[in-house]
Amino acid sequence: MKTFITKIKNNKAFNIIRKILSVLVTILLVLIFFVIIVQKVTNNQMNLGGFGIYTVATGSMEPEYNVRDLLLASKKDINDINIGDDVVYMGKEGNLSGKIIVHRVIKRFDNEGKVSFITQGIANGLSDPEIEGNQILGVVKCKLHILSFCSHAINNIYGLIFLVVIPFVIFIFVEGKHAIDDAYKD
Repeated sequence: MKTFITKIKNNKAFNIIRKILSVLVTILLVLIFFVIIVQKVTNNQMNLGGFGIYTVATGSMEPEYNVRDLLLASKKDINDINIGDDVVYMGKEGNLSGKIIVHRVIKRFDNEGKVSFITQGIANGLSDPEIEGNQILGVVKCKLHILSFCSHAINNIYGLIFLVVIPFVIFIFVEGKHAIDDAYKD
């Protein structure tokens, strides 16, 4: 068994694939982290390449989107937003003021070139106040299932330990061991 593991470790193709996967995972994590940081620093007013990641804060869109689900939304021309689209917008009135809302468009108004919408959470009985097109931050493209799972899991201590702490320690240990092995090869 030990010689088999040694053969795998010495296999150049295996090492190249491992390094490529390590770089790809690192780039993906850095990009996700960067998008989240940019959105936090700019209060969700800036996105990356027209895309933003938003966290569902309430149960108003259940069962489609649950609390703490992460959604990918993209900028879209307000003239292309239709009834049935799920939009992310910045609330301006009442208890929605300053809050980011994810709701479905149920009505659309075109008044002399000015577009506005009525939205509603699918689990809500009442619609939201009318919103203007400039309040819309994006249209939901998809639910990020893996990130949503991680978001749900890390919100309890066991999930945090098993999904963040232990993998991070293993990653650091493995990469450190490879760095030491590479240093002693020379």
